[in-house]
Amino acid sequence: MDEQTYLHSRTLRVALLLSLVTLIVIASLWCSMAHANPFLVSDPVAGCPTTVAGDTHCPTSFAISLDAGAVVSSPAKTDGSLYYDMGSAPTGSHALSMKAVNVWGQSSALNFPFSKSFPDPPANPRLNAQ
Repeated sequence: MDEQTYLHSRTLRVALLLSLVTLIVIASLWCSMAHANPFLVSDPVAGCPTTVAGDTHCPTSFAISLDAGAVVSSPAKTDGSLYYDMGSAPTGSHALSMKAVNVWGQSSALNFPFSKSFPDPPANPRLNAQ
């Protein structure tokens, strides 16, 4: 292998390594942004996932509505529990309505009030020479 081929090969390897590192950093940042807080969660449903053929008591999704707005469907976890990202909810007091859904229809609504607020600023800020 002559020197020019070696340098070209080495340059390509360095560029590939830098591209890979950049991709890993971008993926890590994207994953951290994809999971906001807080999450609306529920306990698992007893007996889910079911191993009995024809047993359909486990929810397949949840119908969620914020302040009587549009209904959003959130898939149920395999244990029948709910895990829904509420990070984009606007500031203020809210009423959530949620229903469990399966192949037979949906449950009655469960209403869940909550409030999204930010902390107060620090009280009495000052400089201290100690």
